Amino acid sequence: MNMDAVDFHAPYFTARSDALQEDSVPFGLLTDLLGVLEGVAGSDLFFHRPDNHVEYRALADVGGVKRYIEIDPGRFRVGDIVKIQLSFVCIPVAGGHFKMMPIMHALTQLDTRFCQVWLLLFRETIHLLKHRHQAAMEARIKAVRQLNVKQYTSMKTLKRKMAYSKEDEDVENARALLVDLNICDVTMG
Repeated sequence: MNMDAVDFHAPYFTARSDALQEDSVPFGLLTDLLGVLEGVAGSDLFFHRPDNHVEYRALADVGGVKRYIEIDPGRFRVGDIVKIQLSFVCIPVAGGHFKMMPIMHALTQLDTRFCQVWLLLFRETIHLLKHRHQAAMEARIKAVRQLNVKQYTSMKTLKRKMAYSKEDEDVENARALLVDLNICDVTMG
């Protein structure tokens, strides 16, 4: 299936060499639970600037009032209906040209029903497949137990011929010869 999409992103970091005078802004608690990203941002190579910061929110009903609450970025799924707040920035590139880039500022989850329906259908499908597989395995076990033991043990088995070629032998011989080769002992003339 071919579906059209627009890609918006915001990198966590900017190279320190691209903006020497700017200060770093802290990551949100839900974005960096273990402080790993904050540790990278404290290095001399990268920092988390205001243009890298994205707010992750969800529309929620709090006491009958619609509010935007901060959420973990990991809650977003394909199929969610979202609202994106962004700006477009033109960056000079070689030859007097400019490159236009979208800079994402906020991602808000408005509706998760489509994703939830898909997850429910997926879980039900997995459950049905497991149940069918289990029933098939039980039927096979029952059939094997009903077989006459003499008949089952007297069945001939097929032996497969080993896959072997002259090329495999040549490769093994070459490897054996190269094991003792020491390149450092060779002098160039």
